[in-house]
Amino acid sequence: LKDKVAGIEAGADDFLSKAVSPAELELRVKALLTRSQDQNQTIGQSASKVYTVFSLRGGVGTTILSVNLALALAQVHKTDACVWDMALSSGQCALMLNLRPKNTLASLTDWPEASIDEGLLRSMILEHDSGLKLLPAPQFFEEGDLVTKQAIDLVWSPLQSVAPYIVIDAGNHFTEPVITLLERSDAILLLMAPELASVNAAYQALRLMEQMGIEREKVLAVVNEIFPRSSLTAAKIAEGLKTQIFAEIPFDTINMVKAINQGTPIMRMAPKS
Repeated sequence: LKDKVAGIEAGADDFLSKAVSPAELELRVKALLTRSQDQNQTIGQSASKVYTVFSLRGGVGTTILSVNLALALAQVHKTDACVWDMALSSGQCALMLNLRPKNTLASLTDWPEASIDEGLLRSMILEHDSGLKLLPAPQFFEEGDLVTKQAIDLVWSPLQSVAPYIVIDAGNHFTEPVITLLERSDAILLLMAPELASVNAAYQALRLMEQMGIEREKVLAVVNEIFPRSSLTAAKIAEGLKTQIFAEIPFDTINMVKAINQGTPIMRMAPKS
């Protein structure tokens, strides 16, 4: 048993004890090849529409936008939507929805199998009374590093059966799991505030995404007006970044703060905002 555990921890796909019959060996190999082919066919392909909200600068509202975008998609299309909190070291989506996580992706660290049961994934998913679903970030700061690309691969396919729309709060750091999700997304909402440091962070993010081979067409620039007024208009930002501004979110601090403190999405509390 000790050798089996050591082998799996080292990355082995399977373990056979001596002596093994040729028939069992053949069956094990066929099973592994089939599993590998199935995984290669599903990874990178999405049955759901996946939108990722990202910024290289914190405090610009990636969490608020993620939660409310998912709720808006559910309302407009009259279907289910799921928020996936990948702001691993400081995830706040559960707080925004007044939900308390019990089981998170951190539990999949060193998972010995190549897949997980859909029931296990659903045990991690929380549901808001609006019907919005949430795959929460780890509860504790130190657990953020436990969520690896392997965990992303494990949940990617079964998550497609949870909701036809998935909105990912990718936080503000380029990590291997986040890069994996950015590459697989149907669209990336690059969020910024109308101030120089935030615009510069957006410029750096665009540059790095281009180097990663992410198509520029799927990166949508969004300006969140977190100030009552700013000399940096959307037109000036678009000119500086040499890109079109996809959307502007109007200034509304009173309702935003109230929504956060109540754990109620602003799309539900103040839909005309």
